Amino acid sequence: MEMVKLTLPMTAQSASAQFLDKSGEGPYERLLYSRPVNKMIYNVMVGRPDIYGISIVSQEGVATSSYSNLFAQKRFPQIVQRLERPGNFEIVGMEQYNDVRLLTMAVKFFSPGTQHWGVLIVDLSLNNISSIAEDVTLGDTGFVWIADREGRYLYYPDHRKWRENIPESYWMRIQNSSEGGDIEHATGEEMLVTYGRSELTGFTFFSETPLAEVNRDWSSLGIRPL
Repeated sequence: MEMVKLTLPMTAQSASAQFLDKSGEGPYERLLYSRPVNKMIYNVMVGRPDIYGISIVSQEGVATSSYSNLFAQKRFPQIVQRLERPGNFEIVGMEQYNDVRLLTMAVKFFSPGTQHWGVLIVDLSLNNISSIAEDVTLGDTGFVWIADREGRYLYYPDHRKWRENIPESYWMRIQNSSEGGDIEHATGEEMLVTYGRSELTGFTFFSETPLAEVNRDWSSLGIRPL
């Protein structure tokens, strides 16, 4: 929500409208009308290390970006397919640029009074998301992880799992209920697993805590363990 409030006003700026209307006319126009857009992008990104980059791509596929015009143009056709309604930001998935993992948001918008349209792409650093999750402590060895709406690991303490599919049993469970919990057997150990899905992002947040730790803590309080 914070990112939407910060970046969505960019779509109503005259610099964005002129870029959509004129940048496809030739190399000179592309250079001329990309400059004020890049200045606008820079002003938004100042003091925001969580934003890796911002790009605007016109319907002709002409891009201006804070870090790579070519990367924005390459992703443009796939991103457009994910955007159902103009004016609504969508989380369109995870990307990798060189060695950097990105979470990509995008919105389709029109130049006022015309049929010219384009896409605003906002790339967030997954490192910032993972740092939030890493700060959550659950007992001595419990942890949290995040699944995206396609059932892949968005964040997991073992980074090698990122973008892999989550276990089928977990995927089936979150299809049937947006929140819940149970005892699971993983790596030879009983784990107390709870989860909840965000209606805003479609992400599901999981917590896993060894049942032995939970029972130990409850026993110390005089509560019958599970």
